[in-house]
This record gives sequence, structure tokens and C-alpha cells, in this order.
Amino acid sequence: MVFIKASHGPTWFSKQDALKLAFEGRLHATIVHLKTGTYYLRPEYGSNPFECVT
Repeated sequence: MVFIKASHGPTWFSKQDALKLAFEGRLHATIVHLKTGTYYLRPEYGSNPFECVT
């Protein structure tokens, strides 16, 4: 689960939904891809929470 600050208030999203938002460019996050094929999300540099792009 990923806690994301959205326009309608902070909400919990599943990892898959958060990755989908990040791949679509709708989430301020850095996508980390490991050699094992696993994806992780990290907040952008200098920002604390994940935040949706409006």
C-alpha cells in the first residue's frame, strides 16, 4: 500500500495502482526498476509524500 496526497485528500493506493499512476505521469514519484524485474516507487527528490498531478 502507498499513501498518496491527492486533490480529494490523502488516500491509500495499492502498489499496482500507484505504479500505474507513475507510469502515466500522474504521480510525482521516481520509478526504480531492479534487475530482478521488481518495481519500487520513491518520492521525488526534495519531497516527502507521494503527490498526484492534477
